[in-house]
Amino acid sequence: SSHAQPSLRPQRPLPLGEGLARFAPPSMARAAALAILFASALARAAAHDWNCFVFRAKTSMKHPFSNSAISSMRRHLLRNLDLDGTGANMASPGLTPALSSLGIGINGRGYRYDWMRDSALIMIALQKVLDSPIGKVGVHGLLTERKVHQILRAYALRQGRTMLKHRDVAHEEPKWTLKSNVPYNKSWCRPQTDGPGLRAMALMTFANRTHFKTGISDSYKLHLWDKIKFDLDWLAQSSNIGKPTCDLWEETSDTNFFWNRMTMRAALLMGHRFAQDMGDDGRSGRYLEAVQQYIRNPIKSHHQQLEKGHIYLTQCSSIPGQHQKCRSMGKNFDGAVILALIHSGWMDTPSIEGASLFPAHLPTASAVANTVRVQNEASCKAYFMNRLDSKRGIPGVLYGRYPGDVYGGGNPWVLTTAALASLLYQAAQAVTKGAALTSEQVLAWQDALQHQHFEGHASEFIAAGDSVLIRLRHHVEKHTRGWHLYEQIDKWTGKQTNARDLSWSYAEVLSALRERDIAWQLLERDTENHLEQSSLLL
Repeated sequence: SSHAQPSLRPQRPLPLGEGLARFAPPSMARAAALAILFASALARAAAHDWNCFVFRAKTSMKHPFSNSAISSMRRHLLRNLDLDGTGANMASPGLTPALSSLGIGINGRGYRYDWMRDSALIMIALQKVLDSPIGKVGVHGLLTERKVHQILRAYALRQGRTMLKHRDVAHEEPKWTLKSNVPYNKSWCRPQTDGPGLRAMALMTFANRTHFKTGISDSYKLHLWDKIKFDLDWLAQSSNIGKPTCDLWEETSDTNFFWNRMTMRAALLMGHRFAQDMGDDGRSGRYLEAVQQYIRNPIKSHHQQLEKGHIYLTQCSSIPGQHQKCRSMGKNFDGAVILALIHSGWMDTPSIEGASLFPAHLPTASAVANTVRVQNEASCKAYFMNRLDSKRGIPGVLYGRYPGDVYGGGNPWVLTTAALASLLYQAAQAVTKGAALTSEQVLAWQDALQHQHFEGHASEFIAAGDSVLIRLRHHVEKHTRGWHLYEQIDKWTGKQTNARDLSWSYAEVLSALRERDIAWQLLERDTENHLEQSSLLL
C-alpha cells in the first residue's frame, strides 16, 4: 500500500490512565478513572525505570498457596493426563478464544491435543512433585507411586508407538491428536526441535526411578533406553542442533533460540550420565561431545549489554545476522529465557568442562539478576495490571511471553510467572549450598527486586519467590472458583483467560511450590547447622 498504516503503539510510554482510557473497552471506564487517579503516584523518577516488583519482606514455612488449593490443582492436572488409557496428555480441555480469533481451533477448543513439549515437561514435573510433600498435601488428587507409575508407563508406550509408526516426523512434529495419535494435519509452526530432548529427559527420569514400590525391572529399563536413544542419537547430530526451528511460542523460526539450546544441552548432559550407567560409553562420549562442540555455552551467544559492561540474557541470538525477526518482535525480553534457565539443569551440572554456563552458571549470578530486572521492567511497562497491583501493594510481578505479544491481546501468563518464582527459589537453594553473593551480585539483585536492604540471604530469595506466587494467587483466587488455572491473566481486568485447566500452567505452579519446599528444607538444615556450631563454640 502507498499509505503508511498508523501505529497503534504509542511512541512514548502513555501515562497509566491515558493508556487505559484509550485502549480499554467502554465497560472499563471505572477502572480508567481509577487509573488516572493513580497515574501521578506511579510516575517514575527516571523515564527508563519501569520496575514495579513489590518485595514481601517476610517469609514463613507456610506456602503461598493453601493445601486445599494445591490438592485442587493436582486434581485438575490429573484429569488431563493419560486420557482413556491412551497415554495422551491433553494441553487443555477449555475454550481458546485467543486461538479462535486466528481462525484456528475445533469448536473453540483448540488445545485438545497432545503437544510433545508440554507432555514431556508435565511428565518431568509429575515425577518431581511426587517425591515432594507438594504431591501429598490436601485430600484431592493425591500423587501415589502407583498412579504416577501408571501414567508414565502409558506415556512411554504411546511415545514408543509414535517412534515406530511415524519415525520420519517423530522428532519434529509438535502437535498430535489425542486418541488416534497422528500428527496435526493442518497449518502449524513446524518443525520444532525442542521436543526430543525434553521427551528423553522425561523417560530418563522415569528409568532412574528404581525405588518405585511397583518396581522398574532391568528389562523394562532397557526398553526405555531404546526410546531414549531414539531421541538423543538424533539430537547429538550437529545438523539437528542447528536446524531451523520454531520458537517456544510457535511463532518465529530460526536456528539458535536460547530455549532450544539450553534444553538440548540439559538433555544431552543427562544422557551422557545415563549412557554411562547403562554401560554405553560410546554414546556417553558422543552426547558429551555434542554439547562441547556444537552447543557449548549458550550464554555467550544470547545476551545483550547493559550499563557498565553488565549483561542480560536473551531468547534471540546476539550473533550479528541472526534473529532479526526475533528481535523485531521484542523477544529479547522473553519469558522463554526464564523457562530455559529453570529447566537447564544448572543446579546439577554447573561446570562441565567445555560446557560451562558462566557467567550465568548459578541462579544467583549478576547476569541472571539483570535478566530479571529487565524482564520486570518490560512486564511492568506492558501490563497495566502489574502497575495497578504494585500501587495497591500486592507483592510480586506478573510475567507474560514478551512485550510485543499480541496473542489473546498480549497478557501475562500463569506459567511464565510461576517460572520466575521457581528461579528465585532455586537461587535460595544455591545460597544454602554455599553460593554466597558478591557485592556486585547483591547490588544487581537489589535493583531487580526493588529492595534496597536485600543482602542475598536464602530467606530473602524465598521471600521474593513468595512475592511472585502471592500476586499470582491473588488473581486466581479473586476471579476463579475451585483453583482452576488458565493460560493467561487479562492485563486490564486481572481475570484469567484462555485455555482453562492448561496442563502446563499446573506443572509450572506445582513445580515452583516444590522448588520452594526444597529451598525451605535446605534453609532449615542450614540454620540448624549454624545453631549447632554456635553451641559448640559456647
